[in-house]
Amino acid sequence: MRQVFLTQHPAYDVQLKISPLNPEEATTEEDQAAEGLFEDEIIKYYQDFKLFNTSDYIGKSKGLSMNYNKNMKIELFKINGEDQELLDEFHLTNLGEMLTAEVEYLKKERENEKAKAKKKAEKEKAAKEKEAAAKKNETEGEEAAKEEVKEEKKVEEPKVEEEEEAPIPTPKIKISIEFSRSGYMSVTKANAGTHFIEVEQVRKSSQMSQELLR
Repeated sequence: MRQVFLTQHPAYDVQLKISPLNPEEATTEEDQAAEGLFEDEIIKYYQDFKLFNTSDYIGKSKGLSMNYNKNMKIELFKINGEDQELLDEFHLTNLGEMLTAEVEYLKKERENEKAKAKKKAEKEKAAKEKEAAAKKNETEGEEAAKEEVKEEKKVEEPKVEEEEEAPIPTPKIKISIEFSRSGYMSVTKANAGTHFIEVEQVRKSSQMSQELLR
């Protein structure tokens, strides 16, 4: 016998509620559409759906990917019939700043790619000019080649079509929530691209404060 696995399923469903920490900052989907945003760009500031159910297993992690640009409140509720009991609450507190930082990072990456392309084009142009001069020297002699190069100089510049650059879209945020084997909820990951979002767990009155834990 090589391995034995034991799987435990939760005895209740877990409902996830997402809302902005500052409700006055939220914009309705209708207002966003009126501003010209496409359907895949519209942000749903209020979301409410079942995250874990009794067919899942304890220790499972679920990932979320969404458009969101305000500090976020995540609430996780234990569903018992019609009743809901708050299990855990988390605040994502620097979400907007991390999205801005990620967009700046993507802009720099784009500029670096453009600089590399320009350097490559200049290198190719110099190689073509050198090759053209060498061919003239071989066939017509040095003096004739010099005169002809002065007259013609027809080595084509690399043509780079100037296209209007599309704006960098706001990156999606990615969140991972784990139903730990001890039965607790935890946000194990929250990031905007390469930038990590701060996650703060709100302590319930029945739990020790962060100060007491320290």
